[in-house]
Amino acid sequence: MSTIQICKKNNMQDCFENGLSRISMLPDAYEDTETYRCTLKAGEKWTPELYANGDRFQIFYFVSGTGYIAMDGYANNIEGMSVFVPKFDETAFTIYAKTNLVFLQLIGKMREYDLKRFGAIGITLPRFKKLEECWTYDEDFKTSGIKSYMVVEHRFLGRYSLGAVIGNGPCTVGTHMHPDLLQWCYALPGAKYSYTAENETIQVEDGDFTFIPMGAHHSVNVQAGDPMDYIWFELCVDGYK
Repeated sequence: MSTIQICKKNNMQDCFENGLSRISMLPDAYEDTETYRCTLKAGEKWTPELYANGDRFQIFYFVSGTGYIAMDGYANNIEGMSVFVPKFDETAFTIYAKTNLVFLQLIGKMREYDLKRFGAIGITLPRFKKLEECWTYDEDFKTSGIKSYMVVEHRFLGRYSLGAVIGNGPCTVGTHMHPDLLQWCYALPGAKYSYTAENETIQVEDGDFTFIPMGAHHSVNVQAGDPMDYIWFELCVDGYK
């Protein structure tokens, strides 16, 4: 059985309804999650479904295009890569596209750990941040010069977290593993790299979406002149100890 599950961009066929294409990616990867690639055509708008506190978290990561999110009489401009985490069903919002807008919608079911953890300490919602406003961190298994961004911090949205890794080849994310985390990765525009998990290596290009299970040793290798850029989305299945 393959360690890496992959949904190739070339196999994601847009189907628009009212200006929106919303494609489910790797729907069977894990029962608590739903992952979608969305494209909203220029001049169109979309008001997503809201979920109650105690039901589901959802995260929107804007990959390309421009637009804005309108709610409660004010707006957040989408002018580059950015993240939006709504405040459950307490704050209605609408996404407007000025140019074709590509973004991910990541939905995670809340379990007992999420309820307790988020009730005790959590990020203030709603949250909107540009990628460059997020804090960066270093890891000793990554080539110098790679920028790693913490977009939604571990433990501050229950079991769920999100980050980005940005770099130009030649560069490497060395072999490592997460004993308690499931991990999805989305290759950003222009990205091209080799992704290895255990004894399996695949080629990943922009728009591809991958998933690996807990405990899988994995690494990323990038050739000279190619961008590494990707988003990671993680779920700590049993919660952080």
